[in-house]
Amino acid sequence: MPHRQRRSADQWKVLIAEYEQSDETMESFCKRRELAVSTFSRWRGFIRAGEQHTPERSAFKQVVTTAPPINDQAPAATRLTGPQIVLNIGDQITLSIHTGDSQ
Repeated sequence: MPHRQRRSADQWKVLIAEYEQSDETMESFCKRRELAVSTFSRWRGFIRAGEQHTPERSAFKQVVTTAPPINDQAPAATRLTGPQIVLNIGDQITLSIHTGDSQ
């Protein structure tokens, strides 16, 4: 079984350009280059669509934390201190995660 090699987006672009200039079928081109047809086809789709998808690109999004609002009207036993995460999911759903102690 051939050793898998990680390639950059630029390397995939070169391979795809070589394939498109050749008269080979995708299967024979990939076999000769020891490439998985499914991987080659996926990268060809990314490049055709103009996406800059790379395995190194993270799917994580930046999260900005802010200080929680002070709620002086809440009873002291229910006031939370410390970090918290509040995630609004649509109009009706809010997920709140509080770490820390009640005052």
